[in-house]
Amino acid sequence: MTALHKIILEKLGRVNIDTEVKHCCLLTASSLISTSHPLLTPAILDGYFTIFADRMMNELTREAALKGLAMIAANSQHSGENLPLIPISNPAMFLSAFFDLLKK
Repeated sequence: MTALHKIILEKLGRVNIDTEVKHCCLLTASSLISTSHPLLTPAILDGYFTIFADRMMNELTREAALKGLAMIAANSQHSGENLPLIPISNPAMFLSAFFDLLKK
């Protein structure tokens, strides 16, 4: 899993990469978080959520970031009673992007 995690973060960190690739990486990150969040450290989750908050502020990647967050939220909602919810240590990081969406 660490190899996949490193590849996703490397692709998401690039600025000179095609928007479609960023969209796919955001959705792949969402799938990774949704399926493997109990195995990911809080620091790794925070890193991903910081990227999602950043991509929400960019008009080109906003839709993919919202779709990814919706995937994560749906997984949290439908997880069984024995599975923990996906923790977001700093949900306030999304407030600015959500308020910006409400203005539009």
